[in-house]
Amino acid sequence: MKSTFRILALVAGALSLLVIVLAVYLYFVFDANDYRDRVSDQVRAQTGRELTISGDISLSVFPWLGVRLEQASLGNAPGFGERPFARIERIEARAKLAPLFRGEVEVDRVVLGGLDLNLERDAQGRNNWDDLAGERSERDRETPERGAEEAMRALATIAVSGVEIESARVSWDDRQAGVRH
Repeated sequence: MKSTFRILALVAGALSLLVIVLAVYLYFVFDANDYRDRVSDQVRAQTGRELTISGDISLSVFPWLGVRLEQASLGNAPGFGERPFARIERIEARAKLAPLFRGEVEVDRVVLGGLDLNLERDAQGRNNWDDLAGERSERDRETPERGAEEAMRALATIAVSGVEIESARVSWDDRQAGVRH
């Protein structure tokens, strides 16, 4: 019995030491701002839109794994003008560490500060967010329930306690109906 307890204590101690070393590394050595261009390139590759991050990117490790991004904007869809689709002064999100090891994401809350969202519909009825929803694959069109099941399974591993929006402005420009709000 003592042997089992010692082994468990050693494993727990090693894991704790690993987390502390990782936290120290992230705090003193790792700079998330070094990855600003890589993040922008990935967004461009996935969406075809330009992501501009003007402010700082900061990470926190304990007791939550968190990220804070300041002064960012996402370009508009082609054919919808030069005004950004979305601009934000600050976004914060943090997730519990332990569930990440189980493949689950438990987010405390997501904070959006200074959100400026420009939603548009052109004269042909296309929205400026249609391309962000993504095209459904041929397989998903043939069996929509399978695609829905996979999406629901992926969403089941994500839990968000809340979303907090501070100082938001949403504009709607419908050129098909001729209204602007």
